Amino acid sequence: MAILSTIIGQVQQEVRDPRGTNYTTDELIHYCRLALEYLCDLIADLNAPFGRLTASLAFSAGDQSKALPSAVNYTMLRLATNDEGGYKVFLADGSRLRLATERQIDAYYQDPTATGQPARFWMDEANFYISPKADASYSVTLHFYPRYAISAVGDTIPWGGQLNDLVRLYMVRMCRERSNQVGYWSLDQAKFGDLKRRAVRVIKGRESIAIGVAPGYGWT
Repeated sequence: MAILSTIIGQVQQEVRDPRGTNYTTDELIHYCRLALEYLCDLIADLNAPFGRLTASLAFSAGDQSKALPSAVNYTMLRLATNDEGGYKVFLADGSRLRLATERQIDAYYQDPTATGQPARFWMDEANFYISPKADASYSVTLHFYPRYAISAVGDTIPWGGQLNDLVRLYMVRMCRERSNQVGYWSLDQAKFGDLKRRAVRVIKGRESIAIGVAPGYGWT
């Protein structure tokens, strides 16, 4: 693992700005945020065990919703899916909750008093809902991909150091684009194509190692 200040130091050396004259600390923190957003989206798109987190939501009798999982350095980006495309949302007994249709959500609000073992779920921007309302205590486990955030030079780069070089490469290229006054606020897909290819190799490589060492078990 590495803290952001270490990555910033490496970037400053690579772009020949060791004193931070041409690229301010705030600017480099912003580039790191963009790198994390890009890599978070890529990992979620690949739906690999690498980078996946789990969280359990505790529902008591009568409960219908809980706040989506979050922490100081992340919010929930996207639920993981299984091979059939179903979302990885489970009760403690292993039964999987299914995503509610709009019609089922409307039906719930027309009769919100029904209780039972949760069978379906839906989400808004902040909360996770179950249907029917819980008739007892239930634990609902979500497998999901986070959207990481970083705000200070003392913050830690996520993913256990596996993608530090890719974060650094992204930041370096953003600095170079800004110096050339080209594509300051957007990615040039041709130029960053190799970044994606390298990230996929790292993510898929980590996954294959996990499968090879412990068949049937992935990284969470």
